[in-house]
Amino acid sequence: MKPSDTLLYRNRPMAADYSRERLAAAGDPARLDAILQAELRERAASKLPLTLSCSEFRFPTALSAEQATGDHLAALHAALVEPESTVLDMTCGLGIDAFHIARRALSVTAIDIDSRCAEAVNMNARALGLDNVEGVCADSTEWLRLTDRKFDVIFIDPARRGRDGRRLFALADCSPNVVELLPLLRQRAARVIIKASPMLDISRMRAELGVDADIIVYGESNECKELTAVIPGAGLTRVIDGERPEFSFLPENETSAEIRFAEPEEGQWLHEPSSAMLKSGAFRLMSERFGLSALAPDTHLYVGNSPAESFPGEIRPIVKAVEWSKRAGRELGCDAADIAVRNFVMSAEELRMRLGIKRGGDGNVRIIGVRSRSRKLLLLLGAPRRTAEVL
Repeated sequence: MKPSDTLLYRNRPMAADYSRERLAAAGDPARLDAILQAELRERAASKLPLTLSCSEFRFPTALSAEQATGDHLAALHAALVEPESTVLDMTCGLGIDAFHIARRALSVTAIDIDSRCAEAVNMNARALGLDNVEGVCADSTEWLRLTDRKFDVIFIDPARRGRDGRRLFALADCSPNVVELLPLLRQRAARVIIKASPMLDISRMRAELGVDADIIVYGESNECKELTAVIPGAGLTRVIDGERPEFSFLPENETSAEIRFAEPEEGQWLHEPSSAMLKSGAFRLMSERFGLSALAPDTHLYVGNSPAESFPGEIRPIVKAVEWSKRAGRELGCDAADIAVRNFVMSAEELRMRLGIKRGGDGNVRIIGVRSRSRKLLLLLGAPRRTAEVL
């Protein structure tokens, strides 16, 4: 079937329409594939805007589309590869990482155990105008053991689903087992890049690897997207979070950092770290580097008399600070707001019911229940400060 056949199904609503089309196309493999291509393009449009600008790009399977790295993250992975490097991608899947890396590498060998993915990598590389990508169908671990080839970089994204569909987080539980495989990887490449689950604890990740590695925490839109280990490394934790400046530190920097504490007051600014920063564990350093005071050791919220420039998170003005009590709702004087809690005595939903406050506020009004070192407080916060305003 020609790639142009998928145009017949472009720009149609998803869900019920595609289901009806599949029923109508039963017994017609070419038409069924055209419907699948159109549906997967629609699903992946926001994740793969650059890749899907190529009209001839095709998906080998629905699973490969679901598990594919997005264009933005793949470009960040590619930035870890020196220009003109020879690269082995041991778990290429749809090939998005391989294609982005190929734009700066000398060559990319992309391996997948699924022949459909390996064949699609070769076809899609040609469609994208990349002549330095070779898709190979093989068990990548066995292939690496048998080959005498060496590479500048090995990139690996081990499968994080068990055979029963259960999610896996520890590196040793994933497939292939990169902890067991690491000595061979280091024999065959000067640099090893390992993609891992954002749910994995960084200290546990370092302990599993047992070598000096830089751990990169990738964040986007206040979501921690993934952890990536780069071996060898200096032992840094690096936070790359959207358009914010990179935040890097060594474990000993966090241990030795001086943290200040203070009670929040009206007129101050509340600083809430992004999910990627929270994942990094730089709780003491955020106080020291940005000149802020933490509310409590385990609350991970910070206050300052002015917005901290380049702070990696959200900054809001404290409009009111009220001691928690039965009268707190009246004292806040607010009918509708987003509600959150941090180390508080009840859940956000329970707090909403107790206060009798409606959902809403358009994101510009927020109430957060917090526990400081000595008090239980409700903070009424104003609209978030935009980055441009802080700078």
